[in-house]
Amino acid sequence: MEVITERKATTKEEQEQEQEEEAQADVEIWNYVFGFVKVAVVKCAIELGIADAIENHGGPMTLSELSSALNCAPPLFTE
Repeated sequence: MEVITERKATTKEEQEQEQEEEAQADVEIWNYVFGFVKVAVVKCAIELGIADAIENHGGPMTLSELSSALNCAPPLFTE
């Protein structure tokens, strides 16, 4: 009677391939997460009217000027 056993040991190449696939999956997950963050940042900037405030100012602004233009609390740090 022949007993068929499940092959548990993999070759070094198979292990490397599996590690590469797992690393690629990690990259794809992080790209998805950071892609979402970028969209959320743009959405927030639009809702706050940051681009309009800078355009109305006529050029670059300090953080203090921007917070004043947006009626936001002043920054907690100094320039």
